[in-house]
Amino acid sequence: MSLKMNRREFLGVAGTLGVLGASSALFPRWMPRLAFRDQQQSGAPGDILINIFLRGGMDGLSAVVPYAEGGHYYDARPTQAIAAPGAGFNAAIDLDGQFGLHPALAP
Repeated sequence: MSLKMNRREFLGVAGTLGVLGASSALFPRWMPRLAFRDQQQSGAPGDILINIFLRGGMDGLSAVVPYAEGGHYYDARPTQAIAAPGAGFNAAIDLDGQFGLHPALAP
């Protein structure tokens, strides 16, 4: 690599450094300490599952379908309801005879 740099390379490096500098200001310094500290120090009980549901995405009733609940679920969601297990294509996966797992969450 030569020490000569053309304008395009200079602008690329300057832009990259600018983005890195701006993003480091947005990232608080306490986050890595919180994320990587020992579990004994934090007092956490064990494994933690964090779900982030976005608006318009999958919610709790879409993830775990209460198909044995009479018809309340299917009445409340006539166009979005997940079919009961055994109902064909894209049907819920039976969990315990009352609830089913969304087919996209199959193991």
